[in-house]
Amino acid sequence: MNITSAELADLHHRQAHSEQPRWRPGVSLVLCLRGNLENPLNATWGWRRRRSWATRWKERVFSALLEAGYRRGQIEPATPKLVVLEARLWNLMDSADNLRASLKPVVDALVEAGVLDGDADRCGHRFDYRQRIARRDRGLTLTIQDSP
Repeated sequence: MNITSAELADLHHRQAHSEQPRWRPGVSLVLCLRGNLENPLNATWGWRRRRSWATRWKERVFSALLEAGYRRGQIEPATPKLVVLEARLWNLMDSADNLRASLKPVVDALVEAGVLDGDADRCGHRFDYRQRIARRDRGLTLTIQDSP
């Protein structure tokens, strides 16, 4: 994650003066990320463009986690969680595979940030992928909660 000292100071200032409760273990975390989700399976990108696209989405997740008050080590990543990823799109994607491929950098960012210990089935986390049309407010609503 690339963040300047000025951006970090601004995040700390916003957290200190925020009226919203900070995230803590045992409470659902809801992040709203803005951006245009694209399907990398249908794209004719080179490896540099694909890496740039994935990096931008990972940085959005890292920034949203920082704003929510998350710090590495606050929770146990191995505790099973339910992760709901609701994409807000211009048009619905054709299949669940396309939606999962477009959200792969987001899930990878959760693993890199220490929220999850992995995205494999053996880790015990459940992922619920949803999509809806929202042409004026495209992006992603990400909800993380302890799995029941």
